[in-house]
Amino acid sequence: MRALVPYNLLIKPDDWQVATEPGRTIHFLDIEFTFSFEGHLVTDLYIKETDSRTYLNFHSHHPPYIFSSIVYSQAIRYRRIINNEDIFHQ
Repeated sequence: MRALVPYNLLIKPDDWQVATEPGRTIHFLDIEFTFSFEGHLVTDLYIKETDSRTYLNFHSHHPPYIFSSIVYSQAIRYRRIINNEDIFHQ
């Protein structure tokens, strides 16, 4: 529990069981949390097996800027969620 305090993740153990062992991952919404062996919190993008990653049909009658906005917003989302440079560049 003390390992979560520097990250302001103050979750009561009664509310949610959180494992802080290195290498164990926990999925919450679209984020995958794990602790490195050095004790640092590492976040990654979690994608369910059933996710088809279908955002908008390219042949729909939307203005062209909509399609580039989807790509841009997803890139910002990845940058915001993933806090490890090596994982981000993969």
